[in-house]
Amino acid sequence: MPNGERFYTNPGSPCQKRSRLSELAEEVIKIYILQDNDGAVSNVGVVIEDITVLSNLANLSRACCSLLGLTYALDLRYPKTHKYSLEVYTKLFLELDPSRLSVKVQRLKNYLLA
Repeated sequence: MPNGERFYTNPGSPCQKRSRLSELAEEVIKIYILQDNDGAVSNVGVVIEDITVLSNLANLSRACCSLLGLTYALDLRYPKTHKYSLEVYTKLFLELDPSRLSVKVQRLKNYLLA
């Protein structure tokens, strides 16, 4: 990688030594964090279907908000592995279209409000 950067998919868990592009190509939706050798964050961004749609975001929380906004604005289908997590964030926490909940998310909402 250029400039000695290391690639992290999650804070604190380094990926195996594969190229950044091949790692990102395996995912449909991904937030990436690039760190320098000294551990400072050099870049945070969002990749959707092998295309970097946002980069140089300030931090991980801004990347998460941007990802949710892009998912909602572009009317993307959630990946199966993240379907319910993203539905909880968008429909329960952000209250975007809260009337149309899946059965599992409706059960969680009832449990949280009880």
